[in-house]
Amino acid sequence: MHLYFARPLQTLARVSSALLLVSFAQAAAATPYRFDDLLPAPAAGVFKPRDLNDAGLVVGGYDDGFRRRGFLYQDGFYTTVLGNTGTLAIEPRGVNDAGQVAGYYTDLVLSSYSLGFLLDRGTLSLFNGAEPWGTDIGGINNVGQIVGWNPIGLFGAGFIYTPASHQLARLDGIDLLPADINDAGDLVGRQQYYIVSDDGTFTTGVRAATYEDGSYHLIDVPGAQQDQVLPYGINNAGAVSGSFIDAVGSHGFVFEDGRVSVLDAPGAVPGTTQVFGINNRGQVAGFFVDDEGMTRGFIASPVPEPTSAALMLVGLVGLGLRLRRRS
Repeated sequence: MHLYFARPLQTLARVSSALLLVSFAQAAAATPYRFDDLLPAPAAGVFKPRDLNDAGLVVGGYDDGFRRRGFLYQDGFYTTVLGNTGTLAIEPRGVNDAGQVAGYYTDLVLSSYSLGFLLDRGTLSLFNGAEPWGTDIGGINNVGQIVGWNPIGLFGAGFIYTPASHQLARLDGIDLLPADINDAGDLVGRQQYYIVSDDGTFTTGVRAATYEDGSYHLIDVPGAQQDQVLPYGINNAGAVSGSFIDAVGSHGFVFEDGRVSVLDAPGAVPGTTQVFGINNRGQVAGFFVDDEGMTRGFIASPVPEPTSAALMLVGLVGLGLRLRRRS
């Protein structure tokens, strides 16, 4: 167990009262996180925890030297997700509070493309995203909706699949490849953009964004290289988790209430921390590479700062006294 303080990247706007300025600035600092290792790893290969629910059930994938396997992890115990006979790769990408797991699947017959899957109480069900040449799966919410996209056209096409009714809705008109969905139906993912310069040169790229109530909201991480902010999770409070790349390498981030907290795991080789899903407790799942070249998974949990509440109270009392003197 480690206590690590994320780097602050943004603060709140100015407040008229000096005391309130101190207390609000303290409250807006980057959130500190406690990192807990997911030990032992199920295999020596690449090990990627992708999501976790509010009960602490972590899902993801690892390489066993031959194939991509899935895993479930809780309270120090791993369960391997093997798939069916002939499975080439299976990786859970999301888990909800009912323990339903969504991800992608490829076998010997379907080796040229992938399908989505739902693992529900031990039963594995497969589905595709309406196109026969590949389905990439993001997350699953507590309503049971699964998001994903197909690599078609210039950028791809997103969808929402509801297993209970076997309904698949294409996200026509929504310029976003969804990585996750919360219970309110808010989406997070990557949005394509186009730039035409004065000389007529045409360039394109992708940026991180949420889609809520018909509006896009961009996610900016200071210091990130262009088009290298990768969102993977959104919880019911609207907090977004993911990874970004800068000149050093990869780092995790949590974007919440307009501020960014950067996560670099203790013991990680600089530039090797990656963060994926986030639950409603604000915990995130991810991995890093240590000095021995081993991939290590973790759960990072936000640690409340007791001084924030105290400073806020002092600020409010001070403002009250000032107003009382003026009256």
